[in-house]
Parts: sequence; C-alpha cells; structure tokens
Amino acid sequence: MTDILEHLFQTRGLVTDDQKQSFLKPNFELHTHDPFLLSGMDSVVDRIYQAIKNNETVGIFTDYDCDGIPGAVILSDFFTLVGHNLFEVYIPDRQIDGYGLAEKGIDFLIEKKCTLIITIDLGITGFSGAEYLKKKKIDLIVTDHHLPHEKLPDAFAIINPKKEGDIYPFKDLCGSGVVFKVIQAFLSKYEKEFDVKKGQEKWLLDMVGLATLSDMVPLLGENRVFAYYGMFVLKKTKRPGLLELYKQATLKKENLAEDDITHSITPKLNAASRMGNAYISYNLLKTANKVEAQALAKELNNLNNKRKAHVAHIMKEIHAMSQSVFSKQVIVVGSPKWRPGVLGLVAAKIVDIYQKPTFVWGGNEDDEEADVLKGSCRSISGISIVEIMEHAKEVFVHYGGHTGAGGFAIEKRNIFDLEVVLSAAYEYVLSNNKRADKSIDTLNFFSIDRVDEKLFSIVDQFAPFGLANERPVLKLEDTLLESFKAFGKTGEHTELIILHNDKSHKAIIFFKTPQDFSRPLVMGERYTILSHIEKSYFIRVELRLRLIDIY
Repeated sequence: MTDILEHLFQTRGLVTDDQKQSFLKPNFELHTHDPFLLSGMDSVVDRIYQAIKNNETVGIFTDYDCDGIPGAVILSDFFTLVGHNLFEVYIPDRQIDGYGLAEKGIDFLIEKKCTLIITIDLGITGFSGAEYLKKKKIDLIVTDHHLPHEKLPDAFAIINPKKEGDIYPFKDLCGSGVVFKVIQAFLSKYEKEFDVKKGQEKWLLDMVGLATLSDMVPLLGENRVFAYYGMFVLKKTKRPGLLELYKQATLKKENLAEDDITHSITPKLNAASRMGNAYISYNLLKTANKVEAQALAKELNNLNNKRKAHVAHIMKEIHAMSQSVFSKQVIVVGSPKWRPGVLGLVAAKIVDIYQKPTFVWGGNEDDEEADVLKGSCRSISGISIVEIMEHAKEVFVHYGGHTGAGGFAIEKRNIFDLEVVLSAAYEYVLSNNKRADKSIDTLNFFSIDRVDEKLFSIVDQFAPFGLANERPVLKLEDTLLESFKAFGKTGEHTELIILHNDKSHKAIIFFKTPQDFSRPLVMGERYTILSHIEKSYFIRVELRLRLIDIY
C-alpha cells in the first residue's frame, strides 16, 4: 500500500517530507498567509473600523451563488461579532439584475442610508456601479476573486489577489476566502478594542469551507487549508439551517464528507437564486431559529426539485439536437425559452459529455422582447474560459468569471456570430497556450490488487477532494461480475456486485442505467473496472466502490 501513497504524493507534486506533511495535516497558522500582503488591506480595515466607530450603516453587496451567499454570512456574522448591527445585505436577482454591481442594488443600499458598500464575489468589473457610487459620494470596497480586466473600477479600495502587481502568494481564493482574509486582517489589528476571543473568527470557516468546495477553485495551498478546517467546523456546526439541510439529505454531521456538501448541500443553496430568491439561502444559513430553518429548508428543497426538472427538460432538448452542433471546437447552444439561472449546470453537463469549452445562452422569461440574452460557460482543464472570452470581447455586452467557469451577456443580433467568433478565439488561445496540450486530461488511475479498509484510510488522508486534488481513480482488472441491478425511484442508478481477487465488493454509479454502458453487462463475464473508493453511512457503514467506467 506504500505504492499508492507515493503515487498520490507524486501526482500532486509533493516531494519533500515537509510538503507531504503540510498537505496531509495542514496547520492553520503556518499554512495561511498574512492578509496584509493583499494590496489595499490597510486602508480597507481602517475604513471598516471608521464605519464601526462612527455608527455608519454598511452595505453588503454580494453575489447570488454558493460563494457570495456564504460570504455575506461571514461578513454579517463578523459585524455581529464586533457588536456592529448597522448593516444591510443586498443580493441581486439572478434573472432580473444579472451578475454584478447593479444600480438597483446600489439604490436599495442608498435608501437604507449606507455610507460604505462592501462587495463580495463581484465588483472587479463593476465600472458603471463604481462611477455611480462615486457621484453619490459613497465609499466602495470591492472584495472579489474573479479575473480583472485591463483597468480596475474607481473604488475606495479593491481586494483581489489576481490584481496585477498584487504580491499575495496564493491567487486562487474564492470570494468568501477573500472576505475572510479581510476579517483576519481587521481582527489582527483591532481585536483588542472589541470583545472578541482570539481565534473566534475560525468558527466562520464553515462558510469559507462551504464556499471553497462549492465554487470549483483548486483545493491546493490556502484553499486546501480552508477546505480541511472548513469540513471540521461543518461537522460541528450549530447553525439550524445547515442541520436541517443535513437532515433532509439523511446526513450525519459527524460523518460528513466533501461530496455530501457539493452533491447535496450546494445544489439546494444555489437553487434559491436559480429558481426563486437568493435571500432564502442567506436567511437559512443566518437564522438561529429552528422553526424558520425548517420552513426555509423545505422551500429550498421544493425549488431544487423544480431546478432538477428544468435542467432535465433542457438536456432532453439538447440531446435531440443535430450532432454537428457538438462536433465544433467550441460548443454553443441556446434557446430564448431557457432560464439563464440553470445554464451553468447545463454547460457543465455538456462539458462532462463532450470535453469541449461550452457556452449556453437563454432568454428572460419575464421579458421575452429583451434585446440582451444571458448565458453561462464552462471550460476544460488547462484552458481559461475568461481568456477565450477576452479574445472575443467585441461580441459581448459584458463577461466575466474565472478559469473554469464564467457568465456573459450578448445582444440578440450577435447570437448567430457567437460560435464563429468563439472558435477563432479558442484557436488563438490554443496556439498561445502551452497548457492547451493538457486540455483534455486522461484518467490517471492506479492499479490495485485489493480493496479494503487500509486502502480507504490511505486515500482518505488526501480528502477533502475537489478541483486539482481529485479523488484517485482505482483500476481493478479481471473482475467477475456476479450480479447487477437498477435502483432509485425510476431505476436511474446501477448497483454491481463484483468479485475481485476472491473478495466481493459493491460498486454503484448514479444516473446511469444497466443499458447505458458501452460494454453490455453480462453476469459471469470478466471486466476491468475504474472506480473511486468511498465509505457509505446510509443505513449501515460499508466500504464500496463508486463506478466510473467498466470495459
């Protein structure tokens, strides 16, 4: 089993004993960076201190996804922690406002008498919003992690590790991670002036961890630390809203794994803005009232079911399209009838199938005559989706995002040129990007001779898994298929019982029926299996394989 341990170290570039130890057991103090290395941090914490001392009302302008919403909880919890209850939260409506620093939200916060506005997970391309606030003589602090354009908004201060010239050592924080660094900086400078116990801000790591796991940022460096300790706090949480979501998903918090967050919790929290109102998720995470938490969790569950049906309907339409659409270098699909709020999920599903950069656009169901269409895009490993859009910027009204995911708006008259312009941009990126050779990663598997608790304990040391720290793929050769069956409400999942080196194992795969495999399943035949290893706590504790492919 030492072979697989070394294999996992090598594939993560961990060579020295110190690198290996810090990855397996990160130390919060040693392996996080000084927040004051972020340029502009001194003036930011001083301005927030001034707002607190002068009893100013602070506006929190946050994004509507499972990065921005936890970030708003982090910042509002911080204000409560230091005894400042004069704050207002604004979350844009995904369908009406779209992404960014919308004037409607600014006007809302102005009406609430805010004299300082802090953004979370947005604002780095909010040029018009910043100008508007400048005219109103209201200070704007932008905290964001998305890639800046060539110029920056005219704000009081901007905290973003991706700013040109910023010396912060780790560039890949999520939005909640960035605002947490602001809180770290504030407390390190002003902690003694407030009744805050040293290290108390670490209880906010449940929200930082939730956002880091949800926002598809690389789980390396400081993100590894935030995800690692975030899971620790998520397992101990007393937030009634989270406890209700755990209960809905039949999750025991002490056995919580990162997949439980990304597969069960994140989609529900994101369903609020996709199908309803993002404040539902914010209020759920903030509330201390169990009855309110139950009602909000039930509402979220209903919205999530609605979201699933909506995505399934769109995917059905996509599967009926001509295959020529998917033969292009860049896939572009859309319909005026598709709801923009779910198109990121649709784009991700298309990328999973075709392994090509994908742009999906939709209409505005509240204004079918609108001249501007909105969409989402997802990329493949090694290719920045924002870089593609940067070289096609003439076709967009606006665009933004980070390496793997983004959003855009486009005038209706330009939609027919979109695929041609994006394909040309993609070719340019390919020709100028050495990483492009690795754009489609092959499965990096490890052949094993047995599946047991020892194997699981070795693999589990590298959790939490996610982007850039993928769960290892195990290869089991010469396995005998003892039996298989469909399960789930409509038989949409498959369970296999296999015999590998004289030992039986359960292997499951979700959303794939026995008829969907490239090689027919026949009991008594031998197969090679690619899978993950996991521990299930549903009904009883059992070690099982999560099937990837069988051939």
